[in-house]
Amino acid sequence: MSIKLRKISETAYLEPTATGIRKPFNYRTAFIFFIIIAVAFLVVGLVFMSVLTGRVSTTEAWVEPTVELNINAKSDVRINELFVKYGDLVKKGASIFTTQPAEGSGAQGHIDIKKKDLEEAQQRFVLIESGADLGTLGVKLNDLQDRWNVKHDVMKRAEADRDKAKVEFDIANEKYEEAKIQYNEERIITKDRFDFACKQYKKTKIDYEAKENIYIEAKHTFDEIDAQKIKMKDSVLSAEESREKLIALQELKVEQAQSALDLEEEKYGVKTYKAEFDCRIGWIEINQGDRVSKGDRIMKVFKPATLEIIARFDGNVAKDIKEGQEVDIKVRTGSEPIKLHGTVSAIVNPFFKKSPRDRERLRTEIPFVDITKREVRISVTEDENFEKAKKLLNPGDPASVTIDTRD
Repeated sequence: MSIKLRKISETAYLEPTATGIRKPFNYRTAFIFFIIIAVAFLVVGLVFMSVLTGRVSTTEAWVEPTVELNINAKSDVRINELFVKYGDLVKKGASIFTTQPAEGSGAQGHIDIKKKDLEEAQQRFVLIESGADLGTLGVKLNDLQDRWNVKHDVMKRAEADRDKAKVEFDIANEKYEEAKIQYNEERIITKDRFDFACKQYKKTKIDYEAKENIYIEAKHTFDEIDAQKIKMKDSVLSAEESREKLIALQELKVEQAQSALDLEEEKYGVKTYKAEFDCRIGWIEINQGDRVSKGDRIMKVFKPATLEIIARFDGNVAKDIKEGQEVDIKVRTGSEPIKLHGTVSAIVNPFFKKSPRDRERLRTEIPFVDITKREVRISVTEDENFEKAKKLLNPGDPASVTIDTRD
């Protein structure tokens, strides 16, 4: 009797978590790990090749001026006119911007008074020069008398206002002293009544002091015109009544009025700022019409001829760099890079340029800060390319450098 056997095939699956059983090989992880190792070898290889060829390069470089100037506001003013924009080349002595006090301020009021005096002096000069009926010292004295009358009236009004304010202040002061005794010693009035008396005292005192200052200024102005009147009276008696002398006298008065206006404008911030040297306009912080406070930075200017290149290298690369080595430079300012040449002028560690306090702060806040970096300062060679580049380069423009480290 024959027996037929039938093969039964089964497939068994093992769980990867079973003891002693390995997981399937992960090709994706292996590929990523291979790429990382390859990039690391490539970087090391490039550094090694740069050492062998005697040339090191970096794109961590930029343009920096060695001579630059911050222009700051010297008082609280408004930018009246702005004559330049970023990147402009400016000759020494050229006007950059003008300032003046803000409209409606007390300073502007003082300047307006002096401007009015100048306009009056100029108008009188035109009348005398044209042969109008102001051709005698007598008429001139009459004109001075009219001005004397006006200033005298202003002074008297100011004096009356001052005297009135003084009476009010004296009354408030008396009530304040009385309330102080009644509140602190006799205890017969409330604190509200005492505070009211105190408030009235302070208010009338401020008003009186302000009126007193106005009177003092008005009297000073009157005394000046009174002195001029006395002087004019003395001169009228002996001076020739000639048109030529009157013209010369009035011309002098115009000059005096102009000088007074100039002094007032200088005092209150009216100024035209001019370039102190041949320069290029850097970053501008303001616009025409802006108000600035004392100490605010308005703009930066720099000397184009003093531009240099700052490049940063890792410490293991910088050890082969020495002062005087030649450098090829490419600065990116537009579509076409500017090619320049230069030499290494200095090598410094930027970390140790900082103060001890800042270094300690960096070590604490950024424990992994790289203190091996070196800054290489590169002086640009004065050639035809650099002369052209001065009109295009700006501080902060990115650059790449290649240094020949061969001895």
